[in-house]
Amino acid sequence: SQNLDHGQLAIKAALALGSPYTAMLFMGEEWASSRPFQFFNSHPDQELASATAAGRKAEFADHGWDAAKIPDPQDPETFLRSKLDWAEVSDSGPARMLGFYRDLIALRHSEPAMADPWLTHLTVDYVEEQRWIIMRRGPIAIACNLGIEDVDVPAAGEPVLGWGGIAAETDTTRLAGHSVAVLRTT
Repeated sequence: SQNLDHGQLAIKAALALGSPYTAMLFMGEEWASSRPFQFFNSHPDQELASATAAGRKAEFADHGWDAAKIPDPQDPETFLRSKLDWAEVSDSGPARMLGFYRDLIALRHSEPAMADPWLTHLTVDYVEEQRWIIMRRGPIAIACNLGIEDVDVPAAGEPVLGWGGIAAETDTTRLAGHSVAVLRTT
């Protein structure tokens, strides 16, 4: 997620927390932490520690990564790089992202349709060429613009939450690039 802007991260959050699944968040994801989330461990058994490090390097190399750049999970520096910097939360961007996550989680808790675990009660519409997707769960529609150009999506309603430029019209909602609108449609 370090390669995504805050709009893309907000889209990811809305789709993950708006899905019927239990969302798994990595440490610091809820405020767009700049710290990497690297695997680290502290095996007292040196043979196990060496096997873990070698296995990770081999696994990443199989996926095209430079094995020399894979951090050693036993190295204390790997742990230190991954420690969250709680001071980041006071910055405007991370504070806004944290607020967006809190609002999404609160909506998931308060809106019965968002707590419905059945995939049969979820619909998804998209137009790949225009780079938008809409996930609908009962009276809630999560409209996302994955592209950089403004787009009109066929979802209308009262904006409940949002990130980026949103203009709700009678039959459509206009979304700026990398933006998301959570709409109450009824």
